[in-house]
Amino acid sequence: MKRIALLTVILIFNFSFSQKKELRKAQKLYDAGDIAGASQILTENQSLLESADQKVKPNYDFLRGKIAQNNKEFQTAFDLFSSVKDVASIKDEVIQQLNFLSADIVNSAIDDNGSGDFKSSTEKLYLAYLIDPELNKDYLYFAASSAVNAEMFDVALGYYIQLKEMDYTGVVTKYYVT
Repeated sequence: MKRIALLTVILIFNFSFSQKKELRKAQKLYDAGDIAGASQILTENQSLLESADQKVKPNYDFLRGKIAQNNKEFQTAFDLFSSVKDVASIKDEVIQQLNFLSADIVNSAIDDNGSGDFKSSTEKLYLAYLIDPELNKDYLYFAASSAVNAEMFDVALGYYIQLKEMDYTGVVTKYYVT
């Protein structure tokens, strides 16, 4: 009986250690700039990492979100970051990464607007608004404007109604020191 219990403890320890080892390896590749390599490691070990304990799983999802952000899969990145936003150990990193995600989304939406892809721009600006609805009300306004340009009038009307309900005026007071 002691042998079975000892064997079980050793297997559990080994399983947990291998999860962390693979995640660290993927993180090192990501930090070195090898996004494809990090993604490949996560894909190869997906079943191992999906069943990870509660200490490893948030870091796994956070890394997947950063990889998705680099691959311009903004909705996937937003979903992954939102799922780990309340984890205390990585909360500050997630908030910072969400701010970077918002900037990336807006820059991509500006590029789409410039190329005439107003529908994609509308979706991206609305996603940027959802990241922080209190601070990013302007993005909802810009999404509504892009929806008008894309001739998606029902969507634009919905966004404008939301803005009206929030008493959004677009007026901002700025103070400058001279």
